[in-house]
This record gives sequence, C-alpha cells and structure tokens, in this order.
Amino acid sequence: MSSKKFTVVCFENPANDVQSQIQKFSKDYTIISVSDKKSVLKQLDDSEIRVLLIDERNLKSDYTKILEGLKGKFPALTRIIISNDVTKEKVLEAVNKYHVFAFLSEDKISSELKKILSDAYTKFKKIKEREKLISKLQSSNEQLEFMLREKLIS
Repeated sequence: MSSKKFTVVCFENPANDVQSQIQKFSKDYTIISVSDKKSVLKQLDDSEIRVLLIDERNLKSDYTKILEGLKGKFPALTRIIISNDVTKEKVLEAVNKYHVFAFLSEDKISSELKKILSDAYTKFKKIKEREKLISKLQSSNEQLEFMLREKLIS
C-alpha cells in the first residue's frame, strides 16, 4: 500500500463499531465517520474521498438511494457495504446497479476489511489514472484533428 494516507468516509449508525474496526489501521487511513446523507455529500464535495464504507445495519435511510445519487456524481469513488442481510440478489443488485466494489457480511469485517480497503484504494488510483490518460488522449486527438484540418485546407 502507498505510504500516503487516504480518506475513508464511514457512513454508519454511531452505535455500530465499524469506525473502531478501521481505527486498527489508522496509520493507513484517515477515517471520517458520518451518520446522515447530508454529511456524506458534504464530505464528498469538500475533499477527495477515495472510499465510502456504508454500514447499512441500523441506518434509518435507504443506502440504495444514496448510492444511486453518488454513481453519476462521483464515479471514481469506491463503494463498500457492510450488511447483516447478505443475499445473492442483494449483492448482485449492489454490484450491477450501484457499482459497489465489495459487500461484507458482519462476521467478515475484522478478517477482510484491511485487504478490501487496500484493494479499494488501488481501484480508485487506477480509475483516476485512466481518467488522466483519457484526458491526454482526447487532447492529443484534438491536436491531430486540428493539424489534419490545417493540412487539408492548405
């Protein structure tokens, strides 16, 4: 993992212990815990958040509505869900419809969280790198098109 810390926003019910689980790895991550949709959006708007960890256990709001809204606005954001209700249908919907990177059951938090967060950060970096390459390619294409038009005109 990179020596640079990255930010994880943990959208959870304060009564749950996800943040305390992540604190074990705090040398690798900056953790921001929020408990409402407004705070999630504010954090995402205010800084470059790389990972959103949604603990849907005991959340009053429907996390799928939040994910739906985030999909277009923050496409590089890596989304991870922790749930007590892990069914095949729920996982498929989360991955296919909301572009969720990982879906953890409660009993897997301790054993798999560090690896999943590391993988999520790697995925985020690759998406950002791809976006930069696409931007460079588009710029090069525009320059080539301009040169071609100039050549055709002369």
